[in-house]
Amino acid sequence: MRRRPFCQRFAFAATIASLSLGASAVPASAQVGIGQVAPAPLLLCDAGHDLLQPQVSSGNSYVAPANGTITSWSTHAAPGESDSQRLTMKVFRQVSANTYAAVGHDGPRELRSGALNRFPAAVPVQTGDVLGMHVVAEGDFGTGCAFDAGAEAFRYLDLTGDLPDGAAGGFSPGIPGFRVNIAADVGPTNAFLLERLKARKKKGIAILTVIVPRPGEVALRGPGIKPISGAGAKAARFTPGGKVKLKIKPHKKGKKAKRLERRLRKKGKAKLKVRVTYTPSGDASNTLARKVTLVRK
Repeated sequence: MRRRPFCQRFAFAATIASLSLGASAVPASAQVGIGQVAPAPLLLCDAGHDLLQPQVSSGNSYVAPANGTITSWSTHAAPGESDSQRLTMKVFRQVSANTYAAVGHDGPRELRSGALNRFPAAVPVQTGDVLGMHVVAEGDFGTGCAFDAGAEAFRYLDLTGDLPDGAAGGFSPGIPGFRVNIAADVGPTNAFLLERLKARKKKGIAILTVIVPRPGEVALRGPGIKPISGAGAKAARFTPGGKVKLKIKPHKKGKKAKRLERRLRKKGKAKLKVRVTYTPSGDASNTLARKVTLVRK
């Protein structure tokens, strides 16, 4: 990693969500902000580095205050012309002193240069885990990995390489006065994501991808469609951040199923609302709704 010569000083803007350090788990309705980003990153990094921020002297901590799920993360990309900046959001867990293990990630993600980039995620965290990043590709001039925090008393930590999940490594103190340019929202332990729907128009069905952070079960319900539950979609088969594919198709029985089938035959499409319920092992369930259009040609 190196500091580029054209770096300038800007005031940083911390995320403003408050922390609840005494909690054992993020409440079901809460979102907790960790980490910080600035209007413009100042320290430009080469590719191939892991960074994390164990401590700060002011503003939001980068440390997860409770067990939960990272539901989104953000970073401010450096300016560039024909840019190809890419970052991976990573979660680290302290092993000893400056030795940390990578325990989760999202990405790599392509960044829009010179802008605040925000991405959805479903990555589990435990109390004390530290938010960080891996610089995958550096674009024209580098990737904005950190920003000038003035009189920051604590250094970020840097490791040359890309620790895979489950692996640990020794980190070294970074440049004084800078903080890692990344922030995240931590939601409850049963938070999950619904990805974009993929239609199979010849058959009048659709595939909905669900991203789950922990082992558990996924269920699908909706008027006139074949339900999926329990053994039909066990999230336990997937690693954190894994994907469960749910097939949305008309049921063969019932009045609602017959009405759905008639709409598909007559109009070639049918709109409905489905509900996906995710129940992590040993935890409360969480349900998300999604409007769906089935198309048959």
